[in-house]
Amino acid sequence: MKNLILCVAVMSLFSVQVFARGGGGKGKELRKAACEGKAQNDTCSFEGRKGSVTGVCAEGKRNPEILMCKGPKGGKKKRSE
Repeated sequence: MKNLILCVAVMSLFSVQVFARGGGGKGKELRKAACEGKAQNDTCSFEGRKGSVTGVCAEGKRNPEILMCKGPKGGKKKRSE
């Protein structure tokens, strides 16, 4: 029984670390939702962890059929606080 409890505790620690690093995928879902019903290069915005993010709808890296809200080509997304 002690081994089972120890095993569960250790596994819990590893799963917490994955979600702390953004493994939950919440940002991806927000970026996808911001482009639902829009065409490529349409403007988009969503509320991120650090405030409002504005960008344009562009093809996803792994699946070009899915549009995602991406920041301007300068690299950084415009954020307002």
